[in-house]
Amino acid sequence: MTIRNAALAALTLLCLAGTQPATAEESGWQCPPEGCESLVTPGTIRCESQHDARKHCAVRNLDTGSVSLKRRLSESACQRDRNWGVDRDGIWVDNGCRAEFGYRTRPGGGGSPSNRPGRHGTITCESNDDRRKHCEVSDIDPDRVKMERQLSQTNCRRGENWGADARGIWVDNGCRAKFSYASRGGGSSGGSGASESSMRRACVNRASRDWAVTTDTLEITHAEALQNGSYRFNIQSPRRSGVCMVDRSGNAYRLD
Repeated sequence: MTIRNAALAALTLLCLAGTQPATAEESGWQCPPEGCESLVTPGTIRCESQHDARKHCAVRNLDTGSVSLKRRLSESACQRDRNWGVDRDGIWVDNGCRAEFGYRTRPGGGGSPSNRPGRHGTITCESNDDRRKHCEVSDIDPDRVKMERQLSQTNCRRGENWGADARGIWVDNGCRAKFSYASRGGGSSGGSGASESSMRRACVNRASRDWAVTTDTLEITHAEALQNGSYRFNIQSPRRSGVCMVDRSGNAYRLD
């Protein structure tokens, strides 16, 4: 081999060495604090309600539409939106439900409410006497809810004492705050609002929850459309009756 060829071969080897990918340590990249396993897109998590208490199991960047119950571990039946559910921060269980859930994570957060379509609004949700309160919002996008202003002396921490799910916003353990939200659909707050049928469902769901009765025992006996686009419904169960107010966005904000 001539001196010229030897020099070319050495130069080629140096170039190839320089193109080898750096290891994690060489590049300065490290696993996030929660561990490298958190980077796996699909996953499973065990979430258990002990002694019938509510439990929230956090999952970062959760794809809320991907969650499914894989294996029930409790004797109690696990029914979605009754004793287990999903919000943008993870999975919750209640009333003795214990199970393993399958899920997928998103590669990153979604766009902000200001640059994504949908109806926008605000709602005040308050946990009085440290009791859990669910404030229903029709067609809410759980990923687009944020706390605008804390009203309680108790600190409100997402995933601990407040969160959002497919039915609205919940607070617990003394958190009281004003929240902003956006809907999944298109349009804006100046649109035609929710349909009467969805307002009826919101009223029935509110009465079912507040009166601790099943929806099939409830009947709306009178409906009145108001000038601001909201509705007043007279609703009754076999044991009690009341008036339910639903705003134009489909939020059942009062039941007397």
